[in-house]
Amino acid sequence: MTDEEVEIVALELAKVGGLSWYPGREKGVLLRAVTERYRDQARAAIAAFDRCKSKKAKPNIVQKIEAIRLDVPSSCA
Repeated sequence: MTDEEVEIVALELAKVGGLSWYPGREKGVLLRAVTERYRDQARAAIAAFDRCKSKKAKPNIVQKIEAIRLDVPSSCA
């Protein structure tokens, strides 16, 4: 994962993090700071996504064994 990916995801997390309304708060765009907390959450989310992608890309041991069985000629079995 790159620092740029972390910053992009952290910014989105900060956007959806929300802010409470309170009396006297003016309407309008209020920027929420991207803190280290959001960066940590972004790293965790990206790592989980990367693990998911790698599981789909790498067949598990059962699939490997089945693939080997299919490649063995019937005269050898």
